[in-house]
Amino acid sequence: MIGNHFEDNWGPNSYGLLLKDIGSSYIYKNSFNKNTTAIYMEGAGAGENRRKHLSSNGWAMKILGNCTEDTVVHNNFNGTA
Repeated sequence: MIGNHFEDNWGPNSYGLLLKDIGSSYIYKNSFNKNTTAIYMEGAGAGENRRKHLSSNGWAMKILGNCTEDTVVHNNFNGTA
């Protein structure tokens, strides 16, 4: 996934991006703005998360313990002003 925008996903079960039971993903240069949870990862393994812009989200990333061998680098996390 390259160059996508995930915005304004609000609610108790809303995610910008839900990665569940997925392996070997490549998520690069995406934007996450104003989501309850920008990225939720459960059972995701061997994925690469690079160069994302995450701003004004309730949770920028929720990564559960059953996610293994994932890489999260060169991301920009900004809070609410």
